Amino acid sequence: MLAKETCVSGRKYFAVLAILCYVFNKMIKVVAGVIFFLGLALAPSGCTPTKATDNRRAELHLQLGSAYLSKGNYPAALHELNQANELDPNNPTVHNNLGLAYFVRQEFTKAESHFKSALAINSAYTDARNNLGRVYIEMGLYDQAINHLQTANKDLTYPYPDKTLTNLGLAYFNKGDFSNAREFLKKSLKVQRKNCLTHHYYGRTLFELKDFQLAAQSFDQAIELCKGSKFDEPHYYSALSYYKLGDRPRATARFEELMTEFPEGKYYGKSQSMLKVLK
Repeated sequence: MLAKETCVSGRKYFAVLAILCYVFNKMIKVVAGVIFFLGLALAPSGCTPTKATDNRRAELHLQLGSAYLSKGNYPAALHELNQANELDPNNPTVHNNLGLAYFVRQEFTKAESHFKSALAINSAYTDARNNLGRVYIEMGLYDQAINHLQTANKDLTYPYPDKTLTNLGLAYFNKGDFSNAREFLKKSLKVQRKNCLTHHYYGRTLFELKDFQLAAQSFDQAIELCKGSKFDEPHYYSALSYYKLGDRPRATARFEELMTEFPEGKYYGKSQSMLKVLK
């Protein structure tokens, strides 16, 4: 009798998780929000059950965790993904998505550990290598980032080359190598022209190279693409570009727009100071 009850209980467990998995699958359209914005790649996972019970349970927890991650519910994502990792510690997708969950919580050392674990299991896992490169940028390890990102960029089967190219541009930008940064960001924009972050850093690179006219155009495109986000930096550098060009009316308009739309943004005070200069 006990064995029969255990079996029934197990079936109910899988049934509930499968239903939740199905519901979350319906909710997700694309890799959402900050993950896409940062040039990271969330690895999807289907709900196909495996023969081993633990692997089957791990797959369902992985799917739920990935869904929570895409919706921005990071505590729930970590809970589910850690359960998946306990059940199936040799699943590279689990490690990749755990790395992402820790990345968005700014736990970069833990994120690095999981991305490296994913690559130890599958060295050809380009998503994880791209994500590891992005972590190294945040950690200030730009040469290590470039090494991994250059390897990722050689994978001609990778469906998101724009992410790797943008991350290479970011790494070179942070190193102060603006010529290389410009080239990689320009290549990324040829692949995907609707990336807010890429347009912004392309503009930042042009600004550093003193090409203020093209910088202003790139910042203006970034502003359009970043609508709805809390990213005020494109407004500020757009205003500075127009200021450098001697276009005081446009510079003033951009600074005022930033102060209206981002009253708690990090560039509010600087914009206020610049308006006093302009007026």
